[in-house]
Amino acid sequence: MAANCPHCQGELQAFVTQTEHTARLKAKDDAIAAKDAALKQSQGEVSALRTKAEAHDAAVAERDTARAQLAEREERDQRNSALDEAKVPPGAREGFAIYFRAEMAGKPEGERKDFGTWLKEDAAANPFLAPHLAATPADAKAPGDKKAAAPPARPGIAGDPPRQAAKRTPAQVQEFLASEAYRKLSREDQRKKLAEIEAETKGAQVVV
Repeated sequence: MAANCPHCQGELQAFVTQTEHTARLKAKDDAIAAKDAALKQSQGEVSALRTKAEAHDAAVAERDTARAQLAEREERDQRNSALDEAKVPPGAREGFAIYFRAEMAGKPEGERKDFGTWLKEDAAANPFLAPHLAATPADAKAPGDKKAAAPPARPGIAGDPPRQAAKRTPAQVQEFLASEAYRKLSREDQRKKLAEIEAETKGAQVVV
């Protein structure tokens, strides 16, 4: 090949250009392959992190469930202890729990009471619950004392004010407070319903 041959010089330049182009393409391919490898590695790390996060979330959920169950058991034990102390019969205990939950649900957080305090301070004022509470020392009779017989009810006399029976029985009140319809009410409406029930129970008189 002559050094000054125009044809040869053109072929040489074309070969050099093609070689450089091939080298550049290979460099780009290598860079892309490296990025693909890094991406796969990152995806693997992300997957591992996601697995760890899911395991962590599951552990947290399990812990929270266990805490809630423990708190529920402790609350139930404390409630039963208070009811045992007050000598409330087993068949009436669910009614106490229902009234307690209903009353506390309508109060701000700072005004809520624990079950034992509520049982001592408020339950006796409820005419549906009071009959199930143990007699207070002032009401207790010494052995041998005979309870005076209640005077016979006198017949109604014309002109006497009418005596109104309770609108709801204890069983009906408990059924309502445990119903889905009550739970779906807003907090404000629950307060109103409780106020209505309290007004009924305070104003109710036994019909004779």
